[in-house]
Amino acid sequence: MKLLYPEHLVIPQEFVSMYWKSRHTDKIINQQEAAEKFNCTDRTIRNWIQYLRDNTIIYRDGLGILHVYGDVVHICDVHAPLHKEKFIDDVCKVDRIKSLIINGDLFNQESFSFFLKKQKDADFEEELGTVETILKRFLEVYDTISIVPGNHDERLSKNTEWVITFEHILAMIGLKDLINKRIFLTSADHLFYNDTFRCVHPHKYRAKPCSLAVALAKRFKENIICAHTHMLGKEKVFLYEKNTDFQGREYENVKAEYTVFDAGGGFDKDKIRYKIENTTTHSEWRNGFIVFRDGKNEIITDEKLLSYTVRVEEKIIW
Repeated sequence: MKLLYPEHLVIPQEFVSMYWKSRHTDKIINQQEAAEKFNCTDRTIRNWIQYLRDNTIIYRDGLGILHVYGDVVHICDVHAPLHKEKFIDDVCKVDRIKSLIINGDLFNQESFSFFLKKQKDADFEEELGTVETILKRFLEVYDTISIVPGNHDERLSKNTEWVITFEHILAMIGLKDLINKRIFLTSADHLFYNDTFRCVHPHKYRAKPCSLAVALAKRFKENIICAHTHMLGKEKVFLYEKNTDFQGREYENVKAEYTVFDAGGGFDKDKIRYKIENTTTHSEWRNGFIVFRDGKNEIITDEKLLSYTVRVEEKIIW
């Protein structure tokens, strides 16, 4: 693992991961055992914990995938310039959190869409200026921004056979010098948050809320924060295994439990023409974002959360 932020850190990456995993599971680190494991004093462990509680740590693994640790605000699907200004305002009002994750589709890139019917009021020149303004506002509030490029973010890259990358686009708006200093790009369709959640912007879509996130949790055996769907919600997934007792009777017990999110977005439904013009049975798009603070999470939205957003048990045999 390569340390990206901060520039120097004496705390071992293994301890960073262990600490933040413990925050999500409400387990308390045994400081004496940790001191023995890492060959240091109890006081050193206390100092490490205090530092991790207040700061952001970012690594890049051998595959180029980001691992972000600390309290964060998670947003996605802004689709600038077809976004809600109030969404940007609300993201900038979150206090005492220094790190932002943008899980795909910051841009809309309508000009480079493969669809022939393009939206005329979303040209790329306007888009560049809008995204520049948004990112500079975010940088006034957050020390770091970790970005997962989404399918809309990669439209220009695909049209140029990757001659122009997402990094080049950031350079177009004058942010080149901040890449790998305050702005960090993952090399895949996902990054890992606190080694507890896979934050993913998949290119697949399902019409039922949280169904794609549930499928990904089953596939990867991980907690999932799923962008791209434009839906907003949270579910629990329980994986069961079959066992046999001493009398030969079969029973089932919980093998694993995962939390999944549909992560909402910052788009403006009234500005996106294909949403207005097409009649579908897809679930309603909903604005919102997720705040992760001290291992706890909260969905922030002005919209009413429907019944599918409450905890649901899905019985899956391992």
